[in-house]
Amino acid sequence: MIEPFTFRRFRHLLIAALLLCPPLLPAQDIASAAAHTMITPEGLAATGNKPVIDINLVSFDPIIGDVQGRLTVVWPKSMLTKDFGLYRDVRLLEGDSINDSIWDMRGNEPFVTFNSTIKTLSEVDGVGSPHHYPFDVHRIHMKIGLVTPSADGQGWQPLPFEVDCTKCSFEGFSVTTHGHFDKQGYYSVQFTMHRTRPAMAFAIGLNVVMVLIAFIVLIMALRISRSDEAPEIASLGFIGGLLFAMPAVRDLQPRIPSMGLMIDYLGFFWAEGFLAVALLIVMVCWLKRGKTIISLKELD
Repeated sequence: MIEPFTFRRFRHLLIAALLLCPPLLPAQDIASAAAHTMITPEGLAATGNKPVIDINLVSFDPIIGDVQGRLTVVWPKSMLTKDFGLYRDVRLLEGDSINDSIWDMRGNEPFVTFNSTIKTLSEVDGVGSPHHYPFDVHRIHMKIGLVTPSADGQGWQPLPFEVDCTKCSFEGFSVTTHGHFDKQGYYSVQFTMHRTRPAMAFAIGLNVVMVLIAFIVLIMALRISRSDEAPEIASLGFIGGLLFAMPAVRDLQPRIPSMGLMIDYLGFFWAEGFLAVALLIVMVCWLKRGKTIISLKELD
């Protein structure tokens, strides 16, 4: 006779399941770890038959006009030996770099990693246009080559490669690229950098706010000059604090160069001028009327 399914029987089945499950957990963890170790990390080898040069623009100083970058070669598996070396000698170079950007890799020598990187330092064309901030535009050029010794060993011949420019960007800048391969097999590329629209909007809005605040303070100072009452001494500290706080507010604009820009003449300098005139007006009013109020209080 089959016993009915009771709570007591369910409890016994639950205890038996808990006793059997723990031995299975380590096996599952080992199988999961083995599955993860079998995954090949991305970016170690190119999927095609040509090496891929990854262009990474690391940083840009618009004041100095220097762009730091890195060129990384991702080799295809067809060019790598079993010892993780190359079948031939290869040279990577960047012709327009200020520094000596040449990298040599000897054939049949093992890699530490599959990736090979050199640092580059490029200078913008001319002096750029930093005084047009936030509408400044900067351009740099790169000439990248990947060569291997010729068959007779007397020179170098170009090695076909592809280019990956997914990392050609800076924080606060929009970068456009125009590149092509020339007849010698070199990749000539021009990068055009300009501020992003949010950076432009923030810079313009901040200058408008600074001018409006300073203009309102100037109106307040003119109203004080037309009244017969002496201004409070705290108003002098308020206007003076704004006068010396405006330069710090100006520097909140993203990656702004030093003073003397076009936007300074349209906004910041006007704000400083309004505040300086307002402070001068209030100071004169205090000198004229403050003594009279002090003398009246002494007589009382």
